[in-house]
Amino acid sequence: MRTTDLDVSKLSVAARIQLAEDLRDSVAADTGDLPPAEALRAELESRLADLERDPGAGEPWDVVRARIEKRLAQAGLLPASSSARPSRSRTTTRSVTMRKLKPVTPGELPREEP
Repeated sequence: MRTTDLDVSKLSVAARIQLAEDLRDSVAADTGDLPPAEALRAELESRLADLERDPGAGEPWDVVRARIEKRLAQAGLLPASSSARPSRSRTTTRSVTMRKLKPVTPGELPREEP
C-alpha cells in the first residue's frame, strides 16, 4: 500500500466532509454497504416509531428544504434563487462543485415566524 502525505488541515471544512464521504463510499464499494453506527440506527428506529404513531406529523421534504433555503438566502448564505440543486443520489463516484460559504452561527439565521 502506498502512503501519501496529505495535510487535510489545509482543506476547508466542506472539502474535508466531502473527502470523508468519498472515503466511506470507496470502502462501501469494496466491501458492500457499511451498516450505520449504533447511535444512528437507534435514532432512525426512534423516528420510525414516531412516524408509525402519528403518520400525519412532519412536513414533506420539499417544504422543509424551501424553508431552509429561504432562511439561508435571507442571511446572505445562499443565492435568492437556488433552482439549480445538486442531485442527492448516493453513488460511489461523484462530481461535486464546492462553493465557499461564510461561517454562520445559529443565532445569525433569521427567526421563522410561527
